[in-house]
Amino acid sequence: MSIHRSQSRLAVLLLVTLCSLPDRVPAATLEFEITVPEETKVEGEDAYICTTLALPDKPYKLVGVEPLARKEVVHHILLYGCDVPHVKPKDGQASAWRCDMAPACGGYAQTVMYGWGKDAPRLDLPQGVGFSVGRGSAVQWVVAQVHYLHEKPDDEKAGVRLTLQDNPVPFSAGLLSYASWFSIPPRKQHFLVQNNCCYRGFQPLTTFAVRVHTHTMGRAVFMTRMLSNAKGKSHVVAAGDPQKPQGFSPVEPQVIWPGDRLTVACDFDSSGKSVTVGAGPSHENEMCNMYLMVYAALPHMEMCNGGSSMVDERSPGNMPRAAALLPDPFPLWKPPQPTDAVDQGVLGNVAGVAMGPDGTLWALHRGGRVWDADTFDSSERITEPDPIEVDVVLQMHPDTGKVLRRWGAGLFWMPHMITVDRNGSVWVADVGRHQVLKFTASGKLIMAIGAKMTPGRGPRQLCKPTQVAFMNDGSFLVSDGYCNSRVLRYNPDGAFAAQYELPKTAGGGIGLGGSGMGVAHSLVVDECDNEVVLADREFGRVHRFDLSSRKLLATADLQRFGKVWALAKGPYGRTLALTWKPGTDASLVDAMQPAISWKLPNSTSLWPHDLALGPAALQLTGAGDRLLAVYVAPLCEACGPVRKYVL
Repeated sequence: MSIHRSQSRLAVLLLVTLCSLPDRVPAATLEFEITVPEETKVEGEDAYICTTLALPDKPYKLVGVEPLARKEVVHHILLYGCDVPHVKPKDGQASAWRCDMAPACGGYAQTVMYGWGKDAPRLDLPQGVGFSVGRGSAVQWVVAQVHYLHEKPDDEKAGVRLTLQDNPVPFSAGLLSYASWFSIPPRKQHFLVQNNCCYRGFQPLTTFAVRVHTHTMGRAVFMTRMLSNAKGKSHVVAAGDPQKPQGFSPVEPQVIWPGDRLTVACDFDSSGKSVTVGAGPSHENEMCNMYLMVYAALPHMEMCNGGSSMVDERSPGNMPRAAALLPDPFPLWKPPQPTDAVDQGVLGNVAGVAMGPDGTLWALHRGGRVWDADTFDSSERITEPDPIEVDVVLQMHPDTGKVLRRWGAGLFWMPHMITVDRNGSVWVADVGRHQVLKFTASGKLIMAIGAKMTPGRGPRQLCKPTQVAFMNDGSFLVSDGYCNSRVLRYNPDGAFAAQYELPKTAGGGIGLGGSGMGVAHSLVVDECDNEVVLADREFGRVHRFDLSSRKLLATADLQRFGKVWALAKGPYGRTLALTWKPGTDASLVDAMQPAISWKLPNSTSLWPHDLALGPAALQLTGAGDRLLAVYVAPLCEACGPVRKYVL
């Protein structure tokens, strides 16, 4: 989408928002059939026929699917979401084509949304969950792939009946699909085929339904997740019997976290076979498939094929490079101003922002305190004797900026950044205290790392630390920071575990800590790749270290964009860098693919210090794909409150 089209689209969305805010209109539902036309000839065995029909020209949520097929005729049906089908319909009539040798979709973006087999019943999604389809969605077309066992009877119209509604829902449905290629040796009562991938998204996913699929030799299909706090142990996320009706069955809801490693295994019985059986599309071959339905605020659709994740930038919930970041037009976004009077002072500049696992937004202010040349003495000790006497930690509604909770008066000297872990604990890095502090969501201090008010270099000493990042086992890492130019890793109980530094020979200058790095300003952890990613602010670089060996793996040079102020995990495994230099607009850069970036408009004087990602307000897109919201902490006296952009 071009910048001009993005602006036009948001202008229309804003008009719709303003007109629809006062009242909530009941959802209107629509039944929509996609079936193979009666006149379509299907000859021979194992024919794959794809068919589609243009959806109504408006945004909808797909909330139910009714199969229209018999197991005596149809082996299975798959629904694909496409930006364009391989064959478009003409004159309002459904199109049909052989798709065993051709794709379902016309582009690479091909998303499995649903599957059926063995006379399984209809699927109804949970209340408040739906797939976005139609106008305003990455899924412009829904294609039904029908696998016929034999010749199609003349009067057979196999396909699906979709239940669509035009009202938005708070959660976007998604799908984790698993398939692989393999060979099964003969005369084995148990032969296990495994396929594993790591969840690379940035938001937690909640499971709600599963479908499994094999042919006649499959006995069980199950997904396990490695337990992060118990080495070598795993537990079952979902399972199914492939010889029972192959529709979507409810599963006990579980949360899948970014960095979770998921393995799908199929148990086959080849004891009655005398030859090797390979994976393939015909009923003489075998398959090992699982489709796990999940939901989150933003959609996530991913295929794990033989251990490799298959993602396209046009996938629902991704960040197309041609899209534009624009100021949030939602009229109810009114976060508190830095000049707002609270307690014994004002909120002050915004130093940090973070999203909590419950979807609320957290902001860290400085209570009117400004970091200037006289704030620290020559030994890095803060010259201000007293803490900030204002509640500077704010929990806010992400759509409106309404303050839900505030605390922190008398705790901080120069708060730097804020992060919230998967359990909802709030961490604040305070460069004035030379500590990182862990709190409950209500502000009770749980843990402190570093010696209060005392800079240091040891394993439990910090000097102007900047940020905290977390691992799924409860371990955490600290970027330390302005003096030591390093990263420290701690066990969940706060015991020191490891240190990461940039070799002096890596170039770019020598940091104050004696390493080849400047200010270690921000960091994220990528557990899928077993890496810690660090923003080297002054030199405009992003470094990647191996979590285990602590070796430097790679450095991305982003100096052309300015300094690297903050990092955040984004959709589908992206690591996003917030970059800026005075006089130019700030940019959001894909740190692993710097050729991909998005400008933040009207940010030439913003001093952007931190960022967080989340879903935009539902009212902006209605039943269409929910937009991505980017929250930015502007660190200057005249920059105003938390800025919000949408993509």
